[in-house]
Parts: sequence; structure tokens; C-alpha cells
Amino acid sequence: MRWPTTRVDDRYVFQFGALGDATPEEYRHGGPRVAELLARYGSPVRRWNPPAPDGESPEAEWG
Repeated sequence: MRWPTTRVDDRYVFQFGALGDATPEEYRHGGPRVAELLARYGSPVRRWNPPAPDGESPEAEWG
């Protein structure tokens, strides 16, 4: 399984989110499920602001 990632350096790749209920698009752009999760845990925001992906890599947990 592949997942959107952002390469920071030769051996440093940032993966925002992971395989689960939310899709890569929900992690990146928000949505009702993300807003509800953040509200449930008392966050003042209703979506994340992750770095823009510049590629895909094997998903870190299951890849």
C-alpha cells in the first residue's frame, strides 16, 4: 500500500496520516470525520494543515 509523503531530505520522508477510516484526502483537506475527531479531543481547530505531498511511499504502518 502506498501513501502520500513529503520528502524532507535524502533519508527523511514525512507521512501525514495512516491507513484507517480517514482517506488521504480527508487528512489533507479535512471533512466531517476529521472535524469530529478533533472536537472530541478538545482541539481548537477542525482540520490539520499538513505539508503538501510531493510523492508516494510505502505506507509506514503496513507498507
